[in-house]
Amino acid sequence: MITRRNLNKSLLGASALALGTLPSIGMAQDRPAIRIAVDNLWRTMSPLNGLSTTGNRININFYEALTEVDWLNDPTGATVIPKLATSWERDGVVWRITLREGVMFHHGVEMTAEDVAFTLSHERLRADDAYESRGAIFSSNMVRVDAVERYVVEIETDSPDPNMPQKLSNHHAKVVPKDHYLEVGVDAFGQMPIGTGPYKVTLFRPGEVMTIDAFEDYWGSQPGAADLLP
Repeated sequence: MITRRNLNKSLLGASALALGTLPSIGMAQDRPAIRIAVDNLWRTMSPLNGLSTTGNRININFYEALTEVDWLNDPTGATVIPKLATSWERDGVVWRITLREGVMFHHGVEMTAEDVAFTLSHERLRADDAYESRGAIFSSNMVRVDAVERYVVEIETDSPDPNMPQKLSNHHAKVVPKDHYLEVGVDAFGQMPIGTGPYKVTLFRPGEVMTIDAFEDYWGSQPGAADLLP
C-alpha cells in the first residue's frame, strides 16, 4: 500500500517483479493506498543480516547511510553527495565526518555521533561475535571509529583511504539507533527496524507483508507522489 507519498524508485522497480499472492510491501496511513507485490520478504530487515535483492530495494526507504553516490548525475560513481553526513575531510589515515543535526529516528530519538560510531563499530561489524558480521567486508580497513563530538565522528583506517566517502554510502553505514538496537538485540530489531528514512515500518511479517508509513518528522523533504494515483 502506498500513500500520496513517493516511495523510492528502486522499490517501484521491485513492484514489477510479481503480482497476486506473493509477499507485499506497502505504505498506509489515513490516505489512499496502493499494494505492491514483491518476490520475497526476507526473514529479517536488519541492515546487513537482511541483505537480499528485494530487501535492499525496500530498506532504503527506512534506513539511510552517511553519504550517497550520485549515480543519476554521474554514472561513473565518482560523485558523492551528503546524506546523514554533511561534510567529510581526511588527514592522513583519519577521516573526520560531520553529521547532519536534528535528524530523528522513527522512535523519536535524535541521531548523534554515538549512533554512527556504534553502527560502524568493531563490536557490530567485525568482532568474532559481531551482531552483523556481513558488514566486515565493507569495513575491514577501519581500526578506530569514535564519536568525538555530538555531531562529529572520526574514522581511522589502517592505511590512507581516499575512497571512504563512497564506502560510507554502503549497507554497513545505514545508521541504526545504538541504545534501542542493543536493548532489543539484532533479531528483534530486524523484525521491527528503526532508521531515519522518509518512511517508518509499522508492520512486518516475514514472507507475508510489510507496511511502511510516511515519517512526519523526516529531516528532508517530505516525499510526495500524487501522480502515482489516479
